[in-house]
Amino acid sequence: MKILKTTGLIQCTDLLPGSLLPKFLVVNGIAPRETKKLKPSVPSSNEFGDCIFIDVEEHKASVDHPVPMFLEETETRLSEPQEMEEIEMEDIVEEPVVDIDGSDAKNPLAVVDYVEDMYAYYRKMETFSCVSPNYMAQQSDINEKMRAILIDWLIEVHDKFDLMGETLFLTVNLIDRFLSQQTVERLMLNTMQFNMSFPTPYVFMRRFLKAAQSDKKVELLSFFLIELALVEYEMLKFQPSLLAAAAIYTAQCSLYGFKQWSKTCEWHSSYSEDQLLECSRLMVGFHQKAATGKLTGVHRKYCTSKFDYTAKCEPAKFLVETLP
Repeated sequence: MKILKTTGLIQCTDLLPGSLLPKFLVVNGIAPRETKKLKPSVPSSNEFGDCIFIDVEEHKASVDHPVPMFLEETETRLSEPQEMEEIEMEDIVEEPVVDIDGSDAKNPLAVVDYVEDMYAYYRKMETFSCVSPNYMAQQSDINEKMRAILIDWLIEVHDKFDLMGETLFLTVNLIDRFLSQQTVERLMLNTMQFNMSFPTPYVFMRRFLKAAQSDKKVELLSFFLIELALVEYEMLKFQPSLLAAAAIYTAQCSLYGFKQWSKTCEWHSSYSEDQLLECSRLMVGFHQKAATGKLTGVHRKYCTSKFDYTAKCEPAKFLVETLP
């Protein structure tokens, strides 16, 4: 038997007896055990005068597609990991932390050079402004309900006389610090040892709102939520900075309809989204019942045009519904 090799084919000239068909046809170096059905072939001859048979369909295919299939498959397989690598690279791209003080570089009142040190000091000092969340157990002159009535009234007075924002928060802090140490009969200044100024949630609200790049709606709703929290005795267990961060986080969730806490907010507040959820869910509960009950001072305040009817905003119910 005489075998001739051509491009992509190995052909034979050993014919079946009485037939022009070869006993077998070897294609790409692979010989089938037996030829059941052969495709149409055309005879040809080489320079030695031997008759060879060429598979017409395969010959056409080789002309139409000069690139071998195994090379195409290799190129495809090589391109797949490259695409996967590109997708993985996109997934690990982290959200950048925005420089929130860059725009105030030329504003001397913003004290950009010292602002980070100031808030680091505030975070350190806020622990001294916190009171025990169980101090009412030792207080004989006032209870939780009386405290709530007092603070609800103070919120209305604060709004009526258009006092500074921080005045309300500092007043509530002084009342709680005083009541946690003495009964009402003792003088407040002596009890407080003249330590009248501590960082309140208001201080952190201003910084965190800037980090959130908030608009007026987020700002108003954040203050509405944190003033609701002022009335509630159970919220004393949270530090002022956490209350501020949770109020802003809850406000954004309410307005946007989904969880929103950027890397910039996390960086400047030092609180992750998970750390805010407990406090945030309580605030959603206060928001839901703000219009009911006897103590509705905060709700009435934020139902006016002065505060853009913020109290009518829908609460972020999905934060409560997604409890584990």
